[in-house]
Amino acid sequence: MLYENLQEMTVNVLKDRLKLIQNAKKVTRKAEIIDEIRRYVLSEQIEDGWHKLGNLEQQAIAEALYHWHGEFHRDRFAAKYSILPGFFVTRYSQYKYVEDSAYLGLFFFNNYIPQDLQTILKKFVAKPEANTVITHADVPQKYLKHHSSEAQNDFDDQGIEIKALSAEILIRHDLPAILNLVTQGKITVSDKTGVATSASMRSLEAVLSGGDYYQPEQQRKIDNYEGGPIRPIKTYAWPLLLQTSGLANCNGKKLALTRKGIKALTAPFAETIKVIYERWRDKGLLDEYSRINLVKGQKAKGRVMTSPAERRYEIEIILSQCPVGEWIGIDDLFRFIRAGDFDLNLCHDYFRLYLEEQGYGTLGYAENPFEVLEGRYIMVYLFEYLATLGMIDIAYIPPYLVRSDYNDLWGASEIVFLSRYDGLLYFRLNALGDYCIGRNGQYQPEQIETPYLFEINQQLEITLIRDIQADEQQVLSLFSTKIDSNQWELSEKLTLDALEQGQSTEDFYDFLEQRCEQKLPEAVEDFFDQLQHQSSAFSDVGMAQIIRSSARLIKMISADATTRNLCQQVDSKTVIVPDRKEKEFRKALKKLGYLFPITRSKL
Repeated sequence: MLYENLQEMTVNVLKDRLKLIQNAKKVTRKAEIIDEIRRYVLSEQIEDGWHKLGNLEQQAIAEALYHWHGEFHRDRFAAKYSILPGFFVTRYSQYKYVEDSAYLGLFFFNNYIPQDLQTILKKFVAKPEANTVITHADVPQKYLKHHSSEAQNDFDDQGIEIKALSAEILIRHDLPAILNLVTQGKITVSDKTGVATSASMRSLEAVLSGGDYYQPEQQRKIDNYEGGPIRPIKTYAWPLLLQTSGLANCNGKKLALTRKGIKALTAPFAETIKVIYERWRDKGLLDEYSRINLVKGQKAKGRVMTSPAERRYEIEIILSQCPVGEWIGIDDLFRFIRAGDFDLNLCHDYFRLYLEEQGYGTLGYAENPFEVLEGRYIMVYLFEYLATLGMIDIAYIPPYLVRSDYNDLWGASEIVFLSRYDGLLYFRLNALGDYCIGRNGQYQPEQIETPYLFEINQQLEITLIRDIQADEQQVLSLFSTKIDSNQWELSEKLTLDALEQGQSTEDFYDFLEQRCEQKLPEAVEDFFDQLQHQSSAFSDVGMAQIIRSSARLIKMISADATTRNLCQQVDSKTVIVPDRKEKEFRKALKKLGYLFPITRSKL
């Protein structure tokens, strides 16, 4: 209440507040000053005082009144309005502010609007607009921003081209291509970290549509202390995602598909992506911020970093407030988060993290702590994981000298970029992402027109009529033999091998039908009919045990009512007992006075 707040203030501060009231009584005792201030503040005259305030000051009251339970939050207000009323700014503050009167002192007491005053103010103070993120229908073609004279080569008068990726489209090609690569045993990972080898990352990049986000020629020769390599990103993430999701595990050092992974080969891709996302969100193998190599101290003794799973859940909440299909600038997202009521904390003690040297380079003194810490974590998570899974579309440029939010840090003078993700400029939550975060219960894929790839003749020969994409070649090579650069031929042997590894003839038939310029020839239909017969001619009815004995005993158990339905006679001295009937067969045999062998004999 107002009275309690006034009691906590010193007489000198109270006298300053009293001077703000026109025609106030000239009193000197603390109790009398408090009564005089209360008389004015809790009366109808306070509305007249409200109208004397500037628009920014009025917004400060409205925000505290309706969004912050009466308390004023400098960071959140500055993030939303980009400026503060001077009343809330200290002498050495980093915030931009406007010079104004001290009249807010009759509304805020210790940065708080007392409850009884809140009741009065709500009668005439309108509710401010809710905190929303700024969106764009499209992204610019060029990035023109300059940060230093050193950046002129990157951002000249023509700017640098922004690359926009529709990741939702790419993932439809990338996911089966990656799973097929694993079935071929071409992904080797460290048994300690789960990270793929450089050779395996190259193999992955070869099957990804467009490769990794940055091409080898975009990589500059700069030292690690300047920022280091900008590759890999997508190819680094995929082996970790597959292992965490349970779709693949290590067979020695090679990744191999699990039963879940084999099922994923034919399952709807959106369901598989959702499983991968949810498992990573809950149990991701690493803290994504560890990918920002220049920031030291992350693995120091004691609790330094917060739980990555808690951060991921908070980002999911943030994304659930973003519209689908609209581009959002990274800095606009940062402002939205800082202005909102989100609990996204990267570490327990920012002074434990540092650049170069722990004493001087501590991040606890950073002028832009959110951008350097939580902001960079968001960029890693969006760029390396959510975009890789196809949940968000992204627009980006190479990271060199893009952001300046780390320039004030000790030891940052020679840094070209703080993280390889600094080039992420915009993102767009798509329908797949909306489905994966659980806001939309059904996924409606975007319809894609795939240009025809080949012609097929009656001899099962495939002739390419355009350049083949890496993912298309990956699928085609599972079922066809390459004759030359433009010629392939359907192979019965390769197709049977692919079916044995869990591939589907239905999916391959659809692939051919969608990309063949003409109707599939009759010979191709016969090819698939024959494969269907060959692949279903035999069925696995389960494991069994071979039991041998004398001809007399085999004849007895084959005829006895308690055992004859539990086994099958092969010859005069042999019966087969299915594993599923073993327990029952043991009991029945014991009733006849005989024991079933406990250990299996070698043939």
